[in-house]
Parts: sequence; C-alpha cells; structure tokens
Amino acid sequence: MVGYALETACRRCHLEAAQTLLLLSELDFEALLAGARWALWWESLPPAEQHRIRAERSEPAIERWMAHQPPTEKQLRYLHSLGYRGPTPANRLEASRLIDELVEGVRHV
Repeated sequence: MVGYALETACRRCHLEAAQTLLLLSELDFEALLAGARWALWWESLPPAEQHRIRAERSEPAIERWMAHQPPTEKQLRYLHSLGYRGPTPANRLEASRLIDELVEGVRHV
C-alpha cells in the first residue's frame, strides 16, 4: 500500500529514486500511511465521482484566491457599463458577485 502511494506520488511529481529516498527519511511514517490510504481510496473511486469531488472543491478554492486579488480593470469597466456607481469593490470576488447581481437584475426587468 505504501509502495503504491509512493510510486504514484513520485510519478506525479517527476521525482528520481534518490530524491524519493531523501524525502522518505524526512517523512512521518503515520502521515505516509495516511497518504497511502487516501491514494488507494481516491484511485478506487469511479472517474465521475473523482470529477464531482474536484468540481466541488475547486469553487471554494477559486473564491478564496479571488478574495485576495484586486478587481480587474475589465471588471470595473463592466460594472460601470452596467450602471454601477457605488464604491469600488474590494476584490475580484466582490466585483464578480456585483456583476452577477446586476446582470441578474437586468434579466429580470
């Protein structure tokens, strides 16, 4: 089980055997075993389920990233073209949500 997980990790990270052994000497065996269990669980899932889980996890990650980025000039121009005259959004996520609200409002009018 550990060998399979290690082989998979090495293949995905493009690691050589020497690099792998060096990393192994620094790892916690329990953590490695937990990683192996997770890898086996993940590989046992049907592709559709893997895709669903990835999609479910990706949206919050994208939103966390957007919350730390300033709004783009394109977002600000689009907000202006939609008639928004409020304060400048604090980040890309806020700008995106404002755009969604304004576009939805236009569709429902």
